[in-house]
Amino acid sequence: MSAKFSQILKVIAQQTTQTTTTPTEQQTVVVPGNPTTFDPYAYWPDIITGWGSQNTNIIKQLSNIVNWCIFILSNGQLDMNKLRGSNFSVDPSKYPDRYLIMFVKLAMQFYRLIYTNLGAAYAVVIQNAPQRLQILKQALTPFPDGSINTQLANKVGGSPKTLILNLLNQIK
Repeated sequence: MSAKFSQILKVIAQQTTQTTTTPTEQQTVVVPGNPTTFDPYAYWPDIITGWGSQNTNIIKQLSNIVNWCIFILSNGQLDMNKLRGSNFSVDPSKYPDRYLIMFVKLAMQFYRLIYTNLGAAYAVVIQNAPQRLQILKQALTPFPDGSINTQLANKVGGSPKTLILNLLNQIK
């Protein structure tokens, strides 16, 4: 791996793991409706070139979990499609909820490390997949191990952190 690419991955990892507050259990507010369906392959079909067709369903599941988290934590005001509309160039600190900030940062990392090849199309199978996955796993360190709120746990099927880590571990 080139030194420049290694340096880029290091900067991305640092941006992801920086948090200013420690999360605490949030009150559950029931958010009506569903987020707009988000299919990363519809926007970035080259993901298959980079990650292989064997990971298609896993990446869709990861995207679905993050999409639900962002939707519920923003009280239905934000989802992955809205982030995609801005090319994932947003200031996460403008959001009032610390968990929402964490999931928006994670979505930004998905964009750079999974959906695109650091902002470009995949031309070949990526060789540094383990490093990219490790950055994403490290980004989950400050997330709570348990439930963030009841509605979110019901929609995604448990602890988002646990589910995302399990899916990242399944990528081959």
